Amino acid sequence: MVSKCKISLIGTLLFVLFACEKDNVTLIGSGIMTNVHGKIMSRNGEPVSNIIIRVAEYKESGGATYPSGFGSSTTEFIQYSNTVYTDADGNYDFVFVTSGKGNLYRLEVGEFPVSTAENPTYWGAYSLAITQVPNDQTFIGNVFEHNSNHLVKLYPCEVTLQFNDAAIFPVGLYHEYTYPLFLDEITSGATTVRTLFIDKFTDQQFILGRTKANGQSQSAVYVFPASQVETPTTQTVIVNESDFTDI
Repeated sequence: MVSKCKISLIGTLLFVLFACEKDNVTLIGSGIMTNVHGKIMSRNGEPVSNIIIRVAEYKESGGATYPSGFGSSTTEFIQYSNTVYTDADGNYDFVFVTSGKGNLYRLEVGEFPVSTAENPTYWGAYSLAITQVPNDQTFIGNVFEHNSNHLVKLYPCEVTLQFNDAAIFPVGLYHEYTYPLFLDEITSGATTVRTLFIDKFTDQQFILGRTKANGQSQSAVYVFPASQVETPTTQTVIVNESDFTDI
């Protein structure tokens, strides 16, 4: 009986210890200025202008970063500490100031479109750590430089789809650099237009996909040549029933 009581008491103490440890969050002090700068280029060496660059501040509590090494971490978004846009040459240079409410900082490059109101001009938004772990101050109060050639610059291409004898609908359209929210499902054989956002340097491939009544998936693949221009372009594609093959 005494042994069980001891075990119960130890368990209670450990629970209290870990709970207190998790609540006792260490934050980076307020008012610390950090310079962030760099250059954003495309995969093809083009400067990416007017792309949003911002620093996101978080508070992480719990997890193995604490001395106990126990527990699971919880990350809370606090705010965007600063937001700028790249200039015509893809450069950015700004300072953000710590608020005293966070212990993790990430640099966000670009953002994903949330509506079709504005055409996307690049593909491949991403983020990276300024602080590798909570309270890491390697760069906080110093200089953080980030240069990139990760993004793909995009240009609009209106594709007219003329269905010849295609018999099975609906049909979905898939393209590597076009976000799905711009590609409504095609529900009939009427001629329709979809805008793809393309890389001007490479041949472009898009796929039409559908499912037959028996559950068999099918696709049809179409390729058109690189545009090599930065102005809007057009393509017309004839879609035949024989283009679709089982996958």
